[in-house]
Amino acid sequence: MVRRSLLVLILLAIVTALAYSKLTEAPSPRLIEIGLSTRWLGDHPLALVVPKGGDPLLARQGFLVISGEEDLYLYEGSYTVRDVVASRMGAVKVVIVIMTAGDGKRLYKLEGLGEPPIELYAALIEGEKLRLVPLARVVRRDAVVFIRGRAKGCVAVEVYAYKAAELYNESKGPELKLRVARAWVRHDEFEIRLDLTAGPEARPGKLLVSENRVLLIYGLPHRGQGSYTWISLEEVSAGEEVIVRITCSP
Repeated sequence: MVRRSLLVLILLAIVTALAYSKLTEAPSPRLIEIGLSTRWLGDHPLALVVPKGGDPLLARQGFLVISGEEDLYLYEGSYTVRDVVASRMGAVKVVIVIMTAGDGKRLYKLEGLGEPPIELYAALIEGEKLRLVPLARVVRRDAVVFIRGRAKGCVAVEVYAYKAAELYNESKGPELKLRVARAWVRHDEFEIRLDLTAGPEARPGKLLVSENRVLLIYGLPHRGQGSYTWISLEEVSAGEEVIVRITCSP
């Protein structure tokens, strides 16, 4: 286990990084070791998601996890799990898995996470340096809109939140500060889980649903011209699945 003084340092770093003002203790989840991963998933720690009760060997990488419907796993990568701590910062429970450089490659299941929202981080200790890496956010289904479909000829699909479609300047393209989600396209298909409690990337802490309710779904092409369509959150219920089809020009 890591020294308690170092745990305090890590918690203080997290408080500063996440700009929370109050910190209280919370029960830590259990890390159940599954064994060495049979798949090569890279050197970095990853959060893996599978339908509740599903085979962990079929788990896929995911950031947004649906509480009560999916199981959350942790892949070590080229690190070794040393400890896990948890704190409550306002309404959010923050779970920190403390890891040091090593040759882990093990797979763990997280149990006893508690009530959402929950944020999972890896605190990577590399010599005298500490890196804080966000791994996953656990939320209820009614905090998410699911956007999936086909994006032929696109390499990725991005979602931007605007106050009105008229504010989009097609000649300049999407505004990066309004981007709220991104997904790679595989076999012309994509899936995006949009957390309605999170704000645009450049404006942390701003609730998306409180002001920017028109979503630009933008397909990034391999080359050539991108393609886009619109979704209004006024017409979509939380927990709903929206099907989108876009085609990027060759």
